[in-house]
Amino acid sequence: MAAKFNMHATGGPPGEVFSPGVPRYPAKVFLQQALQSLLTVAGGILCLTRDFYRILLARPKSAFPRRPMSPPPPQAIEETRSILDQFSSLVGLKAPALSGVHLSIVIPAYNEQARLPRTILDTVGWCTSRNLDFELIIADDGSRDQTLALVRLFEEIDVRVRSLACPHMGKGAAVRLGMLNAQGRFVLFMDADGATPLNEIPKLVQALEKGHEVAIGSRVVQKPGEVEIKTSFHRRIIGRAFAFFVNLFALGGIGDTQCGFKMFRREAAMAIFSRQKIVGFAFDVEILFIARRLSLSIAEIPVNWVSQPGSKVNLIRDSIGMLRDISQIRWLHRNL
Repeated sequence: MAAKFNMHATGGPPGEVFSPGVPRYPAKVFLQQALQSLLTVAGGILCLTRDFYRILLARPKSAFPRRPMSPPPPQAIEETRSILDQFSSLVGLKAPALSGVHLSIVIPAYNEQARLPRTILDTVGWCTSRNLDFELIIADDGSRDQTLALVRLFEEIDVRVRSLACPHMGKGAAVRLGMLNAQGRFVLFMDADGATPLNEIPKLVQALEKGHEVAIGSRVVQKPGEVEIKTSFHRRIIGRAFAFFVNLFALGGIGDTQCGFKMFRREAAMAIFSRQKIVGFAFDVEILFIARRLSLSIAEIPVNWVSQPGSKVNLIRDSIGMLRDISQIRWLHRNL
């Protein structure tokens, strides 16, 4: 028994015999060694990362890539700047900071550098002449021309003009962006082409002041001689056909869902547009569908309307896409 010895002399139980060099609790020792190794590795990583972050923080700003500088403004911007200088002296721009805004006007814009400046000038002039506490929000839908740059020229001279930019997703996305950022008691969105005259705004305001939550412009004439609608015959036919499918699939009882002239109480706008999902041209139907589901009162107001050249709507392609979208509205809001 030379290779073995009694543990009684070392404090072990009498008669316990084991081989020398073999630990009594091998699993415990293994865990201790593993933990020690892990702490050693972690300490090394910490030292390395600490030095690495010191290197990053010590790098000069010039070491980071810079965004390319924007090209100099084209002729359109310079011409608009000159017009604004003259316009500001006539109308009296540079309003005080926004506070207690009564009316917010949202204009979605996509590649509108040709038509938008005139619409902005007309809108600011109209509101200023009536002493309205207003803001004008231009929601740019990822324009590829100088639309956004032109709007920012207006921002420089009048704080009541605001620009908002989003990637090109569709008219519905731009309108939603503008409406959710509006501050006014009443919020109107209108098209950049100015097809509906600004003098129609009081009609919608009056409807909201009477208690309606939503007031929409309509190109459906209810009384002879009530309003004047100027558009082509084929647009009338396509519009009536689209209205038929809207009544069939999504929303009944509204004669014209697509007129780009709609006003909301601010609370109603927040409730509706926060739920909007469609980003294309069919969003008009969706927001009215949501308003109905929320039991909001909708007033349909006949307005004068004149078709303008330069429309971004493709009557064939976009009509097909709109039909597809309206067929999904009930499903999109099945839980509302």
